[in-house]
Amino acid sequence: MSPENHTEQMPPLLPLIIIRETVLFPDNPVTFPTNLGPVFARVVENATAVIVASTGANMTDGFTFGVVGEVRALRREETEQQIEIMGLFPCKMKTVEKISSVNEEPYFLAGWEKIADIPLTEEIWRDEKFQHNFSAFKKMIAENYELIINTGFSNFFPALRYFFEEGIFALEMADRGSFTATLNKIAMIFNHSPRPCRKKLLEVLGEPKALKRLDKLAFLAQDDNKYFKDMQRIMDMAGGRAGKKNGYGDDNDKHPLEKLYDEKKDKMSEEARKIVKQEMERLSRTPPQAAEYQVTEKYIEYLLKIPWGQYTEDSIDMTRIKEILDEDHWGLEEPKERVVENIAAKSFNPKKKEPIICFIGPPGVGKTSLGKSIARALNRKFVRTSVGGIDDEAEIRGHRRTYIGAIPGRFIEGLLRAGSMNPVFMIDEIDKLGQGTRGDPKAALLEVLDPEQNNSFVDNYLAIGVDLSQVLFITTANMENGIPEPLFDRMETIYFPSYTEDEKIKIAEKFIIPKKMLEFGLDSETEILRAKNLWPFKIKIDKDVLSEIINEYTAEAGVRDLERKIDAIFRKITRRALETGQKDWEIKNENLLLYLVKKDKVIKKHDLKKNLPVGVAPMLAVSSAGGIVLYVEAAYRDKGVSHRKIKVTGVDPKNQHIGRMIEESADAAWDFLFKKGGILSNLSLPEKIYLHLRFANGGVPKDGTSAGIAILWALYSLFTEQKVIPELAATGEITLAMGETFPVGGVKEKLIAACRAGAKKVVIPMANINDIDDIPDEIKQKVQIIPCETMVETLKIAFPNCEKLRTL
Repeated sequence: MSPENHTEQMPPLLPLIIIRETVLFPDNPVTFPTNLGPVFARVVENATAVIVASTGANMTDGFTFGVVGEVRALRREETEQQIEIMGLFPCKMKTVEKISSVNEEPYFLAGWEKIADIPLTEEIWRDEKFQHNFSAFKKMIAENYELIINTGFSNFFPALRYFFEEGIFALEMADRGSFTATLNKIAMIFNHSPRPCRKKLLEVLGEPKALKRLDKLAFLAQDDNKYFKDMQRIMDMAGGRAGKKNGYGDDNDKHPLEKLYDEKKDKMSEEARKIVKQEMERLSRTPPQAAEYQVTEKYIEYLLKIPWGQYTEDSIDMTRIKEILDEDHWGLEEPKERVVENIAAKSFNPKKKEPIICFIGPPGVGKTSLGKSIARALNRKFVRTSVGGIDDEAEIRGHRRTYIGAIPGRFIEGLLRAGSMNPVFMIDEIDKLGQGTRGDPKAALLEVLDPEQNNSFVDNYLAIGVDLSQVLFITTANMENGIPEPLFDRMETIYFPSYTEDEKIKIAEKFIIPKKMLEFGLDSETEILRAKNLWPFKIKIDKDVLSEIINEYTAEAGVRDLERKIDAIFRKITRRALETGQKDWEIKNENLLLYLVKKDKVIKKHDLKKNLPVGVAPMLAVSSAGGIVLYVEAAYRDKGVSHRKIKVTGVDPKNQHIGRMIEESADAAWDFLFKKGGILSNLSLPEKIYLHLRFANGGVPKDGTSAGIAILWALYSLFTEQKVIPELAATGEITLAMGETFPVGGVKEKLIAACRAGAKKVVIPMANINDIDDIPDEIKQKVQIIPCETMVETLKIAFPNCEKLRTL
């Protein structure tokens, strides 16, 4: 709402808030605790506007000019409630009425009159003399800023530095339209000056003409300039200043940072060298005891710690690279092949821009560990960070130096840790990047990753360009639909499938068990093993045991739970070895329950149900943890319903898009079955019906279109009162008029989940037939994969005994 509209709506008498030693100006907020007196109780209760006026130590001073402010917010800060008031426009107080009561302290109501702003005319703004004076004013403000930095005043008055920087920025951006607002920002500098000038500020506030306000502020700036220069001379005479006074011996001795600069300057960019020189000069003029000294010293140190011009030489031995990847990981043939291709592509042209690689797959399938292996294979340093949940772009771009405790962002810090300009930089959980009110972290991350932009990435703290173009960025995600679209568009995606049972057994034998032997100190002769006569210590876990753990104690795409179960076995063994002195251990199916608890078995929770009720159908989907088996439950009622409605529950409430897609699939299935000439068009169902579809295992993100066939089965089962045959599951999108099935993604993940759940048959769209080539043979041997081209074909498989379907 504009000030003009505010003026029309405000009552002639407003509560008066009196402040001392400062002057509120328009366009600036002020915060008060609400427990300071009865006037605040009145404001909290019903006021939307107040007058804030300045006064001296006695209450007779002031009360001439004030600022009408709008009550913006009430908030609780720890133990007290606070009120925020935003200054709107200056006013002259015509009357001040003291309100007294028996039980309360008195407070004031003020009659007021708005001081109308008389802005600069276009003629004055373009006048050469005015522009010359305005430029001189800007230079004076900038000079005063340098003086408070050099004298250390900014350390004792941090708000003064903040308002200087705000004012200088406003001056640089000022035009005729924003001139009044700019002067209000400049006035706030003098509000926080160590030199008292409240009385003159009141004169500025009460001056309606913008040109005269500029003159009054210019006189204040001149007074401050003289004051700061006097203080600087006093400090110089006290001897706490540059060169040998800084504590580094005579003039021939150098600050340690100067020596570091001499070592690194040849590799630094021209911009960085220039900034370091300027900051070193500022450091030499700052007293060591001033806080500004430490801030500047820390800044220079960060600039010099960047590994300018330091690159590790890439290995281009393709055979060795493949060997290292195979040494560290079992399986993952396609991801490893893609990685080797990317490395080979750059071998012929080292200046080729690094791709943005994105590993997508469920947890525990080796995404992060493969990134480490890539760094080892390339002979590069490895750095890792996670951006999951980040809602502040300063985490990526860094904090500006004006903030206390400011540091660079995560990517500059990563370069410092790596000690080279071309590390492998892994960014985990990019699909969980937050969206906050403190900037846009997604846009900031795009600036870091995009090869077209990152050759001169500007961190807010450093404020200079740093070349990130030779960094190999590898991002990871569980699901692609959580990755910001602009980032996903620039990425080369590599998908990590779920591990099969055979692959998990191989990983356990080749990696997990040897790792646990090392972690528990059982792989080599140690003092405690000798003392207890336990060397050589042997543990053997049968393949049948590993298979049982995988199938009955875990339900995951990766191997994290498997590793936890093996860890539990090792804990039990080491304890009993110390108690009994036994050094040969073999874990078999017969004695597995001595090491794992039967109640920890989870397979029953994930098995396909043997006898499904009417209106229920199994479906396959992909979640962030890999493939999963879900159930679509359908129910309906036709009483008390004004129109046809489909309600979907059991879907992640944060993902409304998926819910809408499922509703569309349900609509398509309904209309396919009941349209004119449809399979169930002979059933006399009312048009006004309430249909409820529930997806069991709620809260897990579901595939939207993949639910199509299962929804079709659930509705057919509901309205024909026939059950879907056991040990059957499906995935696929459906159509309306065409009656065909359309392809979906994640077929391999879904089939692995179906096999794990005990399915014997799985229906997929005919268009997904080529995906069968990627399915491991062990899955094909256990599950019959049935591609179907039409929706009717899927119904015939789910309801083989239905007479109606046989005639179609």
